[in-house]
Amino acid sequence: MLIKSIFLLFLITYNCKADLLNVEKVYLAEAPYAPWAHSHWIWLANPDENQTSIIKLLDDYKSYSIPVGGINLDSSWPDKYQNFKWNSKKFPNPKQMIDYIHSQNVKVITWITSMVNNDSTNFQEGKQKGYFLNNGKLIKWWRGNGALLDYSNPNAVAWWHDQMDYLLDIGIDGWKCDGTDPYILELIDAKGYKGHITEREYADCYYRDFYYHSKAKRGEALIWARPVDNYKNTLFLNYAPKDVMFSGWVGDQTGNWEGLKSALTNIIHSAWNNYLNFGMDIGGYRNDKSKLGREKEVFIRWFQLGAFLPLMENGGNGEHRPWIFGQDVLENYRKFAWIHNDLSPFFLSSGTECFLKNISVIEPIAKKKIPNRVPSTFDYIINHDLFISPIIENTTDLNLKFPEKNEAWTYWFRANLTMKGSVKKFKIPYNEYPVFIRDGSIIPLNVQSNYSNMGTEYSKDFITILITRPKHGKHEKSIHEYKSSGYVVRYDLKNLLNQIDIEISANGNNKYIILLNGINTEHSNCLLEDEKDKFIPLPERNKSNMFWTDKKSSFFKENINQMYIKLVDKNDRGIHLRVKRIY
Repeated sequence: MLIKSIFLLFLITYNCKADLLNVEKVYLAEAPYAPWAHSHWIWLANPDENQTSIIKLLDDYKSYSIPVGGINLDSSWPDKYQNFKWNSKKFPNPKQMIDYIHSQNVKVITWITSMVNNDSTNFQEGKQKGYFLNNGKLIKWWRGNGALLDYSNPNAVAWWHDQMDYLLDIGIDGWKCDGTDPYILELIDAKGYKGHITEREYADCYYRDFYYHSKAKRGEALIWARPVDNYKNTLFLNYAPKDVMFSGWVGDQTGNWEGLKSALTNIIHSAWNNYLNFGMDIGGYRNDKSKLGREKEVFIRWFQLGAFLPLMENGGNGEHRPWIFGQDVLENYRKFAWIHNDLSPFFLSSGTECFLKNISVIEPIAKKKIPNRVPSTFDYIINHDLFISPIIENTTDLNLKFPEKNEAWTYWFRANLTMKGSVKKFKIPYNEYPVFIRDGSIIPLNVQSNYSNMGTEYSKDFITILITRPKHGKHEKSIHEYKSSGYVVRYDLKNLLNQIDIEISANGNNKYIILLNGINTEHSNCLLEDEKDKFIPLPERNKSNMFWTDKKSSFFKENINQMYIKLVDKNDRGIHLRVKRIY
């Protein structure tokens, strides 16, 4: 029996060396959209918005160390709807404002529709030249009376582009395309240059034209648009076409718990209908009856949820600035905005993977049923690996029901806590949220702060590869990037040996942190394969400051069950790392 055991151990050890995985360069599909789709965005609603207030808003967020990647200029920027001219009283020097925003590494989009009001300076020209549907028949909408542009008329589109180009030329990065397309139904028989136009045809033309023309003009461009919206949880309507929906939002809701549930209903329906990426107006677009327009507790749970959606955006009527709600809310908001930022590579890679499959990044737990109304649960999974259970009432005591799969899930905020299966009672304080990482998953991060529990501000120049409670056997993940062929991460865990081999395919990145999350170890041994196919031990540090000064080393944080392995070197031949004595 002893000889048999020794022979078995020899075979296992031999196979660890002989059965190495291929680490050569791979050529994955590049991300079809820019990473700033997943930034933290801020904005002010119409009554409060002007050049001075926008710059102050950005400066205030920056002064409170809250990351900002984009600003949406709401509907007060134009002189008239839609003449593409600035309201000079509110925005006396728009190019100066845009240049300043860009200097802060922040993108700018402007609110827009395809409805031209009859008091707009370009209305008469458009009507006389036949550039509107139904000969310029007026439609009453929420900003006045206007006519819809005729996208079937090439001369009308060229006229439209000439006006759009003024804004694109001074630097705007895209548009928030609001939902006027369903108003075509009020024309009963909508007719344009090429005859009858359906609502679906018109919506496709409207959103695609703003996206594709802007991208052709600017190189990079995005639009915000609505995926699915509803009328009284009865009539659900698809807005933008899916091929341009890289950054959508669901709105408009009231800033209370019912409003949050309404937004989540649209989130689930948008996912059921295979829209790719979207978020919601944090805190709701409309005010409730409270002094600030939304209660503190609602606002907290709303922005925490927003951090774990592909688009995190905060703005609307009433108060949305976190520091106005108190110091505790400010600190909480800062934490979750940084967590969202850290997740950007995961959102981008997931968005690319799901775009290629024509499915949503968000997988609702509730199954789609007819008639389509309020889902049975708002719980969802992001691309297999993150499980989120939204909080929809003012409580810290929850009953969590985990997905009915043979999977275990590790709590984002405490790596030593893992759960699976049936309903579990769980306490979620106001500085945490019910987010769980699938055990065995591989998630790319760009950690830039101390707030995510996945690194520190020293991590910002590194790609962090988060491997949570690795599972026995071989597992791999393709990581898609923007303007890059991406890379593949693989691991092979052999439980009998308490040993894991981790490999990263060759690529242009040369700074990595491998984070083994939720593990235990006793005097682990990290080894890196060199150019001669020999494993060289890495220094083991017991203090984080020593770890960060090394080019290559490991550091185990016993109190939170995390091992950090730092690698700084060219990755032109791939990386092969071996870690022993983990369990």
